[in-house]
Amino acid sequence: MLTDEDLNDPSTVDGTLERLLTGTPFTEFDSVYAFRGIADEYLRTQVYRGDAHALDVAGCQAAVLELAAARTAHVEVSAGFVGGWQIEGGVSSRLERIKCLARMPRELAPALLKRHWPVPAVRVLLMTATAELGLTQDGAHYLSTERTGACEPAALSHRADTVPKAVRLALLGRKEDGAPLVEEAGLTEFFDAVVGIDTAGPEVTCFSAEGMRHYGRLLDAVYEAAKARRAAGWQGRLLVHTHAGEGFATYYSRTPPAQPWTRERIFGGIPLADGNAIGNADTAHANIRMLLDAVAAFRAERADVGDLMIFRFGHVTHADPQLAQRLAQEGIEADVNLDSNISTGAYSLQMMPDSRGLQFELERYLSFRGNNFALNDFPALLIPRPDDDTGVGRVLGNAALKYLLQAGVRVLLGSDGAGVEHAELPRQYALAANLIRHWRRTDPWFSQAAPDLKEDVFVENARRHLREMAGE
Repeated sequence: MLTDEDLNDPSTVDGTLERLLTGTPFTEFDSVYAFRGIADEYLRTQVYRGDAHALDVAGCQAAVLELAAARTAHVEVSAGFVGGWQIEGGVSSRLERIKCLARMPRELAPALLKRHWPVPAVRVLLMTATAELGLTQDGAHYLSTERTGACEPAALSHRADTVPKAVRLALLGRKEDGAPLVEEAGLTEFFDAVVGIDTAGPEVTCFSAEGMRHYGRLLDAVYEAAKARRAAGWQGRLLVHTHAGEGFATYYSRTPPAQPWTRERIFGGIPLADGNAIGNADTAHANIRMLLDAVAAFRAERADVGDLMIFRFGHVTHADPQLAQRLAQEGIEADVNLDSNISTGAYSLQMMPDSRGLQFELERYLSFRGNNFALNDFPALLIPRPDDDTGVGRVLGNAALKYLLQAGVRVLLGSDGAGVEHAELPRQYALAANLIRHWRRTDPWFSQAAPDLKEDVFVENARRHLREMAGE
């Protein structure tokens, strides 16, 4: 509890709010996302005078400007699709946002080019829920670790059994009943803008046999949509992006701190495990294995799937050498989100090579109240210079990226929720390149396993991905 004295200290209030509302080690995974609705409502009512459309357009414009300012020329972003198009009054606000993201770069192009910024090409993935991959047999529950750290049934907030059909129709620009949502004249532009699906969410889910059956139906929906698009003249491939292997760190007060609570006792230091933190690396490993088996089985029955679809697993933070080898064998891409994994605690302080040294430095730094706010950008606090391979290595040297590169997996770099996790793409490229330098210098096996690996491998991987997505 904050005292009156604390409330009069802006740095203490700022620090406390940041820890409550952002994805730092002091909170559950990505808790800031729960705050978006409140912020959106405030902006709509207080700034845009109740005009939700004007707010959407401003948000679309801001997103494109942020991408351009970060020198991002191509990006794949996710748009919520749980619950379908959500059509009201004949209009789907979700579809309108997608159209805006496709149109806005052209509108802003003159201003961007004057600044010598790229004009971003934005491609959208329709997002379904990871919870559906842990379905129980009744279809109304899924297996989750969120409450206790063990896989236990939890109620689904929505029914999942209509999603595959809805996804297939949505990828063809149609409503849930099959009626056209996008006019025929706009289908080519729609196909260029909406290029696949992203099954995502905090990885509290324990994937299940029933969930994998649902996943197979989801893959089949994308496959059928890809064939229908090809028949309509569109030459590209559709992407199936699935979050797996990220893990989820949840803090529980198994040993509650003594009261009265004070800033120094509760908020003044880095929370270590001490019996209060439950990670689920074992669940993350199991989830990757189950997805690999599901993709392999799906491909075995369809000879042309490689010409129509690309598979990518998101994060795979807890991949080991064996799982990395399987990803390579199955030709599955991996996207790696270095800063995001630090921010969310998926790649925890305890996993870092210099865990003790970093902990000591952080405890000293945070003993001063005025430094609280710096926790909002936890990755930059740990790695202030992404071009310093020694500094990068002491934090990220144990990242699974090493195993993925050694195995020859096509790795793409992601920012995840860039505005939440403070993860601009140029910084991710710098971090990854310096990790390669670090591993070459400190790990002879790495250099032996990947002797021809270049530091610009991620740029070439992205180019190859874009060519294949375009059907070239």
